[in-house]
Amino acid sequence: MGRLLIIGCGGVAGVAIHKCCQNSEVFSEIMIASRTLSKCDALKEKLAPTTKTIITTAKVDADCTEELIALIKQYQPDAVLNLALPYQDLTIMEACLKAGVNYLDTANYEPKDEAHFEYSWQWAYHDRFKEAGLEEAPVTWDDLKADAKALTGNGSYGYSCPLDQWYYMSLVMNVGGTIFNETEDGIGFAGDPGTKPLYLWKEMIADGTMHVPSGQDYNSSEACRNAFAGGTAAMIQQSSAQLKGLEKTCEFEVGVGAVPQDTTLSYPAGGSNLLMFKGHSEEEEKAGWEFLKYMTNTENAVRWANGTGYLPTRQSCIDSEEYKKMVEEDPNLQIIVDQVQYSTYKTPFIPQYQEAKEIFANEIQKCILEDNYTPEQAVSSMEERVAKLFK
Repeated sequence: MGRLLIIGCGGVAGVAIHKCCQNSEVFSEIMIASRTLSKCDALKEKLAPTTKTIITTAKVDADCTEELIALIKQYQPDAVLNLALPYQDLTIMEACLKAGVNYLDTANYEPKDEAHFEYSWQWAYHDRFKEAGLEEAPVTWDDLKADAKALTGNGSYGYSCPLDQWYYMSLVMNVGGTIFNETEDGIGFAGDPGTKPLYLWKEMIADGTMHVPSGQDYNSSEACRNAFAGGTAAMIQQSSAQLKGLEKTCEFEVGVGAVPQDTTLSYPAGGSNLLMFKGHSEEEEKAGWEFLKYMTNTENAVRWANGTGYLPTRQSCIDSEEYKKMVEEDPNLQIIVDQVQYSTYKTPFIPQYQEAKEIFANEIQKCILEDNYTPEQAVSSMEERVAKLFK
């Protein structure tokens, strides 16, 4: 992130500022600004000897939008972190909007003279920030870690992801790996492509910015989505197939971004299949084929994509006026379609794949949940165990 302006210097702010200073590689410079300059200076004096983060201080009245704008323009931060009082949220948001800087919050707005709170006042700013180009999903792993740190607090984690082989593989591929090697007789992610995603997760869990949903397989994914809808996680890594369900369930506007990249952009494409088994009469096979064509025609494929968030299964869907209208009504769908160009790896449907997936899942969970089991050990074990499946 680089340079962060922090508004507020109370108890909660003090804890957050300590955390920022413990992560100097992310927060290289911070300014602590509050109505009482002496509190800011005292905290700076305490923290400066313990951190590489460059700390400056300033006096500002968070109730005064113009004063805030002047300070933002003077300091030129990459983002403003609001740790002031809840009734000051809107003045700070207004200042960030007018100064053209990203805004991070940790609490909902509360009127100064009324015992009442709700999110609608802050949500009203959403489109304005979006129009000003101040709404971006994390693009790189560094962005993900920085955003997750900024979004963690008040009982909420910045990021959540099931410890599942499918989501692990999406990260593996963004480090240049593949599920299987070119000869399809072993893993395609030995070394950094396999270990770096595990180190990413272990680091974020240790930092307290990653929520690990309970359960296994689909139950874990459901727990992840529930954490997001309930406010326990600000960002989640999920399949596009869950988009429509989240949009209907969440009492807030859901945004979509591509899985952040490390060294490359590449994503696994998956789903389920429609199959017709052999061994039936010619009449039954003909009827089965007609059913398969009906289920996968453009009209039904569009209906399926719109009802779930799954990628359209054929180009004619994307080109259809009906789907274009859907994208216009829900721009999240366009973000999903835009990633098709990066889904060039064809997952091989080979007999060993199902057992390999179980091996991947077991080793991932063991690595993340056991402190003394390293990513190198986990990937080495995956490599050995999968190789045996082909002998």
